[in-house]
Amino acid sequence: MGKAIFKLIIYLVVAILSYIFKEDEAEERNWEDEEKEKTIKNLKKLVADVHAKKETSGKKKNYRVLCLALVESKVKYDERLKILSSLFEIAYESNGVDDEELELLQNIARYLLIQNWDLISLEYQFECRTNQQEKERKTFDNKNIYQYKLENAYKVLELPSDCSDMQIKEQFRSLVKRYHPDRLPATLSEKEKEDAVEKFRNIKEAYEYLCEIRNIK
Repeated sequence: MGKAIFKLIIYLVVAILSYIFKEDEAEERNWEDEEKEKTIKNLKKLVADVHAKKETSGKKKNYRVLCLALVESKVKYDERLKILSSLFEIAYESNGVDDEELELLQNIARYLLIQNWDLISLEYQFECRTNQQEKERKTFDNKNIYQYKLENAYKVLELPSDCSDMQIKEQFRSLVKRYHPDRLPATLSEKEKEDAVEKFRNIKEAYEYLCEIRNIK
């Protein structure tokens, strides 16, 4: 009976001590997680400030300390690489990066102990994405210009976009008769004559543009 009670007491003591140590470990992990998140946040803010051309002369000196803190906290390599990728996201958010930003990212990679091949892969990945975005933007702009010119051509000729080729020809002949400089009334003022000449030129350009787009002979 005495031995059973003794074993029970030993078991309870071990259980209590284990619980206490686990609580301490949990608190330590929480503190480490908070410090890690704070460090990452500071790194992101630094990159964002450099990207936005804000004054960072004092802060830039600290990024080495921030990077080494993550390494010394035994943050795994894959997670450090993920952190670096998120910094590239910030830097490449718009208009790509300049030499100052790229140098900062490269230095951060070095202090995070990122392998050179992984850094090169990230640079290539984001550069390709930027080039693709620029290509898509130009294509979008070109489409917008094309759409605007097309809509404006119909508007100048006072026609709907679903009109026939014959309607375009007939409307052009009608407007030319009305606005041709040789047919303008002599009573018009100089300003009215200039406006009419401008109108005639726009009509001619709109007709030629639609003929080209719709292949009207």
